[in-house]
Amino acid sequence: MLVERPDPDYARFSQWVLQEAGFWVDPDAGRGLMRWSLDRVDLRDWRARADRLPGSLSALVLDGPGANPGRIRELRTLLELMGRA
Repeated sequence: MLVERPDPDYARFSQWVLQEAGFWVDPDAGRGLMRWSLDRVDLRDWRARADRLPGSLSALVLDGPGANPGRIRELRTLLELMGRA
């Protein structure tokens, strides 16, 4: 569950706690999940964002009108070229 703060009523479920806009962390495992909202394809913006990806990131979710399955391949190639994939 993505939550703003841990909820004891749902303690039996894994809760990913909001750290900042679009970034949640699993406090038990220290793993992170980030959501990128994509309005359009801008490789310079993607590169700048990729430079700031935390090392604890386990999942990156692409969302918005500019997100589609083809973008995943493009982003993966970019991350591989940057040594981040």
